Amino acid sequence: MKPKITQNIFYVKKIFNVVKASHTRIRKPIVVKSRFYDVFSYTLAGECTYILEDGTEIHLKKDDILFLSHTQKYTFEVNSDEYKYIFCDFLLEDSTDCKSGFFRPTNVEYSDNLFRKLHKNFNSSSKASIAKAISVFYEIYALLMATDNPDYLSHSTRTKIHDMKAYMDLNFKNTSLTIAELASTVGMSEVYFRKLFKSQFGTSPSQYITSLRLNNAKELMLSTFMTLEDCALESGFSSLQYFCRVFKKATGLTPFNYRKQL
Repeated sequence: MKPKITQNIFYVKKIFNVVKASHTRIRKPIVVKSRFYDVFSYTLAGECTYILEDGTEIHLKKDDILFLSHTQKYTFEVNSDEYKYIFCDFLLEDSTDCKSGFFRPTNVEYSDNLFRKLHKNFNSSSKASIAKAISVFYEIYALLMATDNPDYLSHSTRTKIHDMKAYMDLNFKNTSLTIAELASTVGMSEVYFRKLFKSQFGTSPSQYITSLRLNNAKELMLSTFMTLEDCALESGFSSLQYFCRVFKKATGLTPFNYRKQL
């Protein structure tokens, strides 16, 4: 049985083409009896259907990613007025023959950005363009691994999440710190960043920042020379009122009563 491309780590031998293309609706399906390369195809707009030689039907819509093996025979038809996509022709080492299939990533902004970067880098005239394209190719590969195996995180993605945690540890006192900013820094949507952060640390990024601020405020409250408002503002809370509300929710006590017990 052919392995799934996400079953093991396979290495790319060479990338041959990265092309942005489109098809209008066609009356007669296109029959493809032979291919030279494997392909990743990302749907930019429209819908289409691939019917594989074993009868499997793959219906693709916007943001879907298709993998076709170089040995795959299939029939292709467009189901909308226009179908736009970016495809990448490549071969794996030893011409490994993997099972064709499709993927629906949850972070569509991220996948869209990756394929556009792949297209831009591969077709650039800069000396480093091919190296950059291969790097993006493996990011796409890691995305497919994560899509097919929800618990999988590539090393680069895990590093980004841990780097942002370290950034929070140093900058939680900044009242303008936002999750949207952190997610943007690592090129992720806010929803996807929140999901990955919680999967790594068991808490949401918002809850983590709040816990850092609360713990810092508790330390400052040991000093009799600081007012509660000073403790709140020095810990990253925007106001004393907000601090009191969050503190009581977390501890069951107001900051004033908590301090009396110290």
